[in-house]
Amino acid sequence: MAVQYIDNLSYKGKKPNFERDQFKTLAEMKAFSEADIDEGHSSYCLEDGKRYTFKSSNSVDPTTGRWRVENNPGGGVEVPSNPQPGQTYFDTKVNKLGIWNGNAWVDSMGNPLDSKRQGTTEERPQGVQVGYIYYNTEEEFFEAWNGNAWVPITYLVTSVNQITFSSDGGDMPFEVFSNAKGTVIYFFITSKKKQMDREKLREARAIAGWAHLDKKTGTGNGTVQVTVDAYLGRNARNTAIQVATNGGVSKSVSVVQSGKAIYITKESDPNVGAEATTATVKFKTNVEKFKLGIGNSGTVGSVKINNVDVPEAGGIYTPAGDPGASGEYIVTVVVNFAANGSIQNKQYTVKVSDSVNAEVSATATITQSAADSNLTVSPGQLTFEATGGSKTITITSNDSWTIS
Repeated sequence: MAVQYIDNLSYKGKKPNFERDQFKTLAEMKAFSEADIDEGHSSYCLEDGKRYTFKSSNSVDPTTGRWRVENNPGGGVEVPSNPQPGQTYFDTKVNKLGIWNGNAWVDSMGNPLDSKRQGTTEERPQGVQVGYIYYNTEEEFFEAWNGNAWVPITYLVTSVNQITFSSDGGDMPFEVFSNAKGTVIYFFITSKKKQMDREKLREARAIAGWAHLDKKTGTGNGTVQVTVDAYLGRNARNTAIQVATNGGVSKSVSVVQSGKAIYITKESDPNVGAEATTATVKFKTNVEKFKLGIGNSGTVGSVKINNVDVPEAGGIYTPAGDPGASGEYIVTVVVNFAANGSIQNKQYTVKVSDSVNAEVSATATITQSAADSNLTVSPGQLTFEATGGSKTITITSNDSWTIS
């Protein structure tokens, strides 16, 4: 009968608890008396560093006898005896389906069942397939097995894919997240979304002069502040911020600025002297085409943009190249009129309006000052005969007059 103990035994030596728990060689293990071993006993073999399980129902192997290597390193349910290639069993300890590949139990991807997904550098799994992903808790990044070595997986993520500004401009931040330790991140503004080579990235110069960054380099995670100038063009404009690591991973963030609603404003209402016969009026606008109207008998002398005449057809003026699409431009109108001989001021209106939406308009007023009051009498002297008679005096004046 079994010997009973009322307490446990404490053994602290380096020898196995029992002789049959450890064998020096496979031959010694195979030769051990089957009559002296319990069913399912697990023993360690020093020769190959593997653990074996004894089952009397196993066939006799020429090397290990009825002992079988434990291909279930994680424990769990009982490992099938004499498995055939392709045979499966579910290991409940590691919660994986095991597949016998003829040499060992592996998962569906061909990796050992005990392969860890995270741990220290020393704990990296062995015998895994190419592409196996492992999180290194010491280095704090993911690694992949390329068949020869573990290589870091560098990621680069931005908090947004696009930043949108109004035509007023302003500031807006976005976040950069990267595990590239010690790797410089370059921020690059370009007019097109395209991959930049490393040398160009290092230049980090802004092609789009209307967008600005508060930094052009960084490491790991960071915040980038984007500042956009005010914009007067009616069409939206865009650029892209290229964020990249010096390892070649890159990400683009679009920057879009809305266009400004169409407008027309006058610069001033000019005043001219009575003798003047021309006046210049200027307007600021971003419309594609415009109409022009002159009031009170004035006539158009010229209409120019940047000293270039604006062509007119059917009363509509069309600036070449549509400058209002991308910014503000100045319309210079020269108005012709007659000199003012009266003692009253004269006014001429100049109205510029959008060719489609007449409500978008501006009107400038040219004020021509009054002439000085003048009076001429012809002839200046009248001579009569003694017999009397009548003669005519011609009076010319721009003012009222009386005779006394």
